[in-house]
Amino acid sequence: MATKKEKVEDEEIFNPMDRTRGIYSTGFVVINCNEYKVLKLTHKIRLKVFSYYSSVQAKALSGEFSFMDTPKYQEIEKVILNNVSCKGIVIGTKDDYFEGELEGDYINLIMTMFDVFSYPLLIGSLTD
Repeated sequence: MATKKEKVEDEEIFNPMDRTRGIYSTGFVVINCNEYKVLKLTHKIRLKVFSYYSSVQAKALSGEFSFMDTPKYQEIEKVILNNVSCKGIVIGTKDDYFEGELEGDYINLIMTMFDVFSYPLLIGSLTD
């Protein structure tokens, strides 16, 4: 799904909510030429990720990722990675998935999945 673009000082920018909506509706995102598919999510899974993300979102958006070195984050990371696949492999089943050439995908994937997992819980509040 194409995203809505806006022109700002001769630069095209994407509306983040349109991007999230597109990923949610297609079920996948491409990061550094790797196609990551979101598996079927339950309300309980979405709520768990959304609840955690809402508590760290301000830090994450400001580029402060110290929360990633906590037991709670590691629990949420496991939930996310057990619900995303790439090349037919559920990422959470491979402890070394992000070693080597895929290290650059990690932050982008996690931040994207925070939004995608949370999206169904937000769309009602965005239309009111």
